Amino acid sequence: MNKIIIASTQRDQMRSWLEVLSPQYSVTFIDNVEMIFTEQQYYDENLLLILDAKLVNETNQLPLICRHIKKVILVGENFTPSQQIQSIYDGASGYSEKLVDRKLISRTIEGVLNDEIWLKREYIPQMLRGVVAKQSFSAKQEQSENEVFKTISVLTEREIEVAEHVYSGKDNLSIAEQLNISTRTVKAHMSAIFRKLNVADRFKLVVFLKDLQIGRPLLS
Repeated sequence: MNKIIIASTQRDQMRSWLEVLSPQYSVTFIDNVEMIFTEQQYYDENLLLILDAKLVNETNQLPLICRHIKKVILVGENFTPSQQIQSIYDGASGYSEKLVDRKLISRTIEGVLNDEIWLKREYIPQMLRGVVAKQSFSAKQEQSENEVFKTISVLTEREIEVAEHVYSGKDNLSIAEQLNISTRTVKAHMSAIFRKLNVADRFKLVVFLKDLQIGRPLLS
């Protein structure tokens, strides 16, 4: 049975998580993150940590915790897309709102246990762009074990932009107009993307991007 730690100072707000997960998993509730570093029982590769963002917001401990525990789900309240994506860069396996539908709680846990990154589908393009940002990805590359980042990192920043537009359903002419380049240049970027990601065509590129082990929560 997988072991799950729920770390929060607000047990009442995490009650639905406790009630949904306790019948299926071995669940422990703690109210501080220091216990994770000091007690031997938390040195377990099979642990999954559900971490209340309020415990780490002011201490910037998320990267350290994620190096210590392989699978971490950060739970917060009304995080912006950028904040959610940053939690993935910091090493988390996923982000969830603290107050969510009970069925979604189970799907989130199952996705992360299956090595998915749990993030809303519409944030994927922004995540792809951020992966190649000069001051973020170079520092995170050595820290992250996520195959998503390793795969996408072979593309240049411009190729990422082109791939994003393809993922959004745009044709070459629309992409050229959006990026202020020629259609010939778009085709050259497309050929490079196909070669680097080992995909045969536009359709398979979209399928490839959709299948990057990224969890797909139900969108409201």
